[in-house]
Amino acid sequence: MQEKLYPNDAVGYINIIGMIITAAASLGLSTQFFLSMGNGYTALVFLAIGVSAELGKYCAVVMTTTHHYQGSKGKVFIFGMVTALLISVSIMGSIASLLGSSHGFDRQSNIESRLLDVERRIALEENNIKEASKRNSQTTGVKPSRESLKILAEEKKELLRDKEMILSKRTNFEALVIAISDENSVEPDSVYRFLSIMVACLLEGLCILFTIANVTFRGNTSNATLNDMGSDEGSEREGEYEAIIDEEERFRLLIEAIQSKEIKPNHKNIRTFMSVKSNRVSDIRKRLLEEKVVIEGPRSSLIPV
Repeated sequence: MQEKLYPNDAVGYINIIGMIITAAASLGLSTQFFLSMGNGYTALVFLAIGVSAELGKYCAVVMTTTHHYQGSKGKVFIFGMVTALLISVSIMGSIASLLGSSHGFDRQSNIESRLLDVERRIALEENNIKEASKRNSQTTGVKPSRESLKILAEEKKELLRDKEMILSKRTNFEALVIAISDENSVEPDSVYRFLSIMVACLLEGLCILFTIANVTFRGNTSNATLNDMGSDEGSEREGEYEAIIDEEERFRLLIEAIQSKEIKPNHKNIRTFMSVKSNRVSDIRKRLLEEKVVIEGPRSSLIPV
């Protein structure tokens, strides 16, 4: 019975679900940003750029991880640079979308500023009425001040209604921003920008984490055990192998299997043992020849040395 690398497929499902959720969130924020960069046909062009960048990001991560396992340092560097560039674009789009959704702080700040001005003017008019009443309740300045006071009171009432409406629509995220702002005496806009950057980086980190975890998990499970392999005469062998990640380790095991005559170095056995596609077998055959593990026989067959 084959021994699995993981007790069940729960880890694989978590990786896939996490990757789908975070990818959808990142794609949504990025597309929202790129759509806002133009109108009509131009908006569609920018949308296509944003979607392509998001898809290319995951492709670049997979390619970087794959070449890292294969030990191709040059390709790892190239795809790593592409990955970093595309991740930067994605983070930029997420931050811009998060910042673009913040309209309440400016409006609330404007309302509070107007409220302070109205309250100052109300205090001034009340003082004028008080001073005028000391001289004569019918003094010329009393009636205009009372009318102005009435108008200011209505304006204050309207501003308070608008402020209450903004507060009722405030999200939990905005409430957190206000709490941090009040606690540290920092402008809400500065706190919102900082938290938006943190959220965007967190989302991008989760996207990459689940992507790499999914690639690694699939690679591990596909190589957790090696299938029984036999020669052309139908010989079979049984045994258990440890989970192998690195292709170099699989290659060394292949050399040992050929030298011990456990398998014959034909195309099928090499492809099955190394878990590679057919187009990779020629490269592996070449390496076996270079390392003098085999020699080339009739009709391009390989013969163990």
